Amino acid sequence: TWVLEIDGKKVGFQDGHWNEVKVGVIYALGDRVQVSEGRHELVKRELIARRCGWLEFAHHFWVAMRRAGVRPGDRLVALADGAGALEQIFALVAPEATRIRDFYHVAERIYAIGELRYGPHPRKSQQWISTQLHKLKDSDLSSVIRSIAHLQLPTADAQR
Repeated sequence: TWVLEIDGKKVGFQDGHWNEVKVGVIYALGDRVQVSEGRHELVKRELIARRCGWLEFAHHFWVAMRRAGVRPGDRLVALADGAGALEQIFALVAPEATRIRDFYHVAERIYAIGELRYGPHPRKSQQWISTQLHKLKDSDLSSVIRSIAHLQLPTADAQR
């Protein structure tokens, strides 16, 4: 099993402009060692960083996948924040990959939903958010989805 991760980061340059740098890492799930209880470290990985558009980055990322040893038919897991450009890259270089949203970005959405639902009641909001994040950490995604579906959100926009 190969894990493919991509993210973008805005970087400031000396001329005062900000540009996105895309960063990717490719590694085999088995190429890690346990450094302490519950903590693993990669022993081999392929890294790539470029300041370019998504299509050019897709080409560089595909080359990096081959350099790392990824072959047709290998099991692939693609991890990202769900941004459109990143999804386009994965659609091009690894359309068969299982897609996973990273915890941080899913947690952001849970916070936003909790704050929208409970508004001026921060204690209720934090309690609901905390419960959902614990479920998420335990991989109980279906329970989190049910909890969100059962919320009575205050506006029609929030329902979407």
